[in-house]
Amino acid sequence: FMPQVVGVFTDLDTTPTGLDLTIDIDSRFSTHPTPLKLAAIATGILATLLALTALHQLDTTDGRRHRRFLPPSWWRLRPLDGIVATILAIWYLIGANTADDGYILTMARVANDAGYMANYYRWFGVSEAPFGWFYDITALLAQISTASPFIRITTLIASLLCWWIISREVIPRLGRRARTTPAVTWTAAAVFLAFWLPYNNGLRPEPIIAVGALLTWISIERAIATGRLLPAATAVIIAAFSLAAGPTGLMAVAALLAGSRPLLAILIKRAREHGWIPVTAPILAAGMAVLFIIFYDQTLATVTEASRLRTAIGPSLAWYEE
Repeated sequence: FMPQVVGVFTDLDTTPTGLDLTIDIDSRFSTHPTPLKLAAIATGILATLLALTALHQLDTTDGRRHRRFLPPSWWRLRPLDGIVATILAIWYLIGANTADDGYILTMARVANDAGYMANYYRWFGVSEAPFGWFYDITALLAQISTASPFIRITTLIASLLCWWIISREVIPRLGRRARTTPAVTWTAAAVFLAFWLPYNNGLRPEPIIAVGALLTWISIERAIATGRLLPAATAVIIAAFSLAAGPTGLMAVAALLAGSRPLLAILIKRAREHGWIPVTAPILAAGMAVLFIIFYDQTLATVTEASRLRTAIGPSLAWYEE
């Protein structure tokens, strides 16, 4: 059992001069980054950005003109956008939350005093790393206010982003008839709301994972369509952060696997032109960038220990049983 200190009590009416007490508490997860670690993280982030910039420059050697990242139509509001946004906003205020909201909110409120994102109720309060970065955002919001509409603001933002991506990026990729047939867009809105409203109105990480899965998918599609590697590296970053938000983020990684065959063909073609290291190193750097946030406030020893305890105590499911 994890040793716990409830308090120090005495029957003495007065405290003798010089009386002192020292208690060493098991606080292996209460770590803080050193200046050297912060410098290493900053250097790593800068190096990753430089690698992605170099990958973009390599992409431009194909001689084709750069396409505009977000076309003008991406920002144009439509009547259906207003309807979907209104329904999402009303349900955000009056709809049911998830059964885990109290659980997650308590974790967020305890994190500031504990010094790390602790699983307050289970596994002896081990660190949530490597799946805790989204909860850290909730903890920051909880320091300002614990009012339900405020603490769940990330959910509302994620819902609006999901619909925007579906209507602006996903549907147009299904072909000209899908783009020009109103029934397709209205059906997509109905199906999106039917699944979003009952499941994604709380503090769980699934809303942000849904955004990550969509962004991963469209990034892979753009990489395949353009034959360029920067969108593929972007997809790797998004998928890694989606997985680090929660185990269900595996659905974003599945999108990477689904597009792996044509992506590999593009990679081989570019490697023959420019060499393997220039094209693979930036993509590997993109996949490893999530480690900066996973290990920002935790060490390899604490993350390993937390994983060991979860596995030993359970429930521990295989990846295909999640």
